[in-house]
Amino acid sequence: MNSFRIAILSILIAAVGIMGVVVYMTIPSMKDRKTEYDNSRADRERRERQEAEATEEVTPKPAEDSALARARAEHREAAERREQEVNNTEEQLALESGLRKEREARSRQAAEEAAAPTALGLVQSYDTNWNIITVKSVTDKLPDKGTLLAVRREGLIVCEATVTNVEPEVDAFTAEMRYTDQNNNGEDLNTNNTPVPGDQVILFPGASDSGLSLPGNSTSGGSTEDALPTIDATLVPVP
Repeated sequence: MNSFRIAILSILIAAVGIMGVVVYMTIPSMKDRKTEYDNSRADRERRERQEAEATEEVTPKPAEDSALARARAEHREAAERREQEVNNTEEQLALESGLRKEREARSRQAAEEAAAPTALGLVQSYDTNWNIITVKSVTDKLPDKGTLLAVRREGLIVCEATVTNVEPEVDAFTAEMRYTDQNNNGEDLNTNNTPVPGDQVILFPGASDSGLSLPGNSTSGGSTEDALPTIDATLVPVP
């Protein structure tokens, strides 16, 4: 039994030794072959790359024909000129449109101003006690007593008024004021539609200007003093 074990151990030791010798001798050889293979592959790839580069150098790229290059440059310049012309045309159209709109706005404003009643005078003062306004005339005509007027501010009717006295020697007249809503908007211009100095005085919308008389003249044909109406109370203008 001991001899058998010794034989088995001897065989195992011999096998291990043989494997060690094989490994020791084979691995370096395999490494050398692997290195040789890698070097050979790298050399082959380098030669192929050099050959490709040499082929590209031998076969030059076709040069662009000078006539074709000139045609392309002319086409480019023509396109730039067309774009500039389009931009100039658009700017000119925009300018003309702006000028046309400005002229139309001026025409509308002139038409509105022409259609608006001409101011007869400007309010100088308003007497709250007597409800009387004193008006300085700005025209060469004064309204007759009883002429229906309107006080205007910023294009809106502030109130109505009826001429009570005309003073041609100072180009002024007085009128009794009453409230109204001629703007048809249901809203007052002020909290109480009180006239203030500087408000324009015009003929009441729809009234005829035939009731206006030249300063110092009267439609009744009498003298100036006879034509001037008087009032019993003394008016104290309130600035």
